[in-house]
Amino acid sequence: MGSQGLMAMSEIIVSNLKQQLEVAGVDTLPLSDNETHMFLDAVESKASFFDSLCEQKQDNPPLLLLLGLLTKSHIEALSKLEPQVEAISAMDDVFAQTLGDKNSHQPEADSVVELSLVTKLWLMVQGYLNMDFSLANDHAKKTSDILAKVLHAESDQIRSELLASYYHGKDKRKADTPSGKWPEKLRKWLGTI
Repeated sequence: MGSQGLMAMSEIIVSNLKQQLEVAGVDTLPLSDNETHMFLDAVESKASFFDSLCEQKQDNPPLLLLLGLLTKSHIEALSKLEPQVEAISAMDDVFAQTLGDKNSHQPEADSVVELSLVTKLWLMVQGYLNMDFSLANDHAKKTSDILAKVLHAESDQIRSELLASYYHGKDKRKADTPSGKWPEKLRKWLGTI
């Protein structure tokens, strides 16, 4: 089989998962280069699981299944990073002391990028599904507190960046859902003439 055949098969395999992510707005979600690379790998690695999940649970809308998959992924990413926080932070301190703060820009650990990416995707889907903001905010706060320790950054700034994904999903939903009020108002107005 040629490379075009493999690419076509790959598109078929990832299409259902990627399609659901695109419905929620991933194609216009701002991601870092590291997050983009990890996203492409993650979509490819989780596609067959998502397809089988959709087959097993045909009564559930695919977006709710995606929410479940991302919830599971978020829990896994948190549990992977939390035990590493002190070690990653200490390693960053060594780089800063050895190379100086300005030259210590070492690549982020994969677990840091994974948690950031999964959280952004998860919050984007929550926003698209018009879920409760306070729940999204609580999860963004918990995640940003962990990321802030590792990245030596302000937790509130990270939380704001994560919540931008929630609003991105909400905005995508608004763009996808035509307002039902105008036709109703127009019918009422025309009916009174």
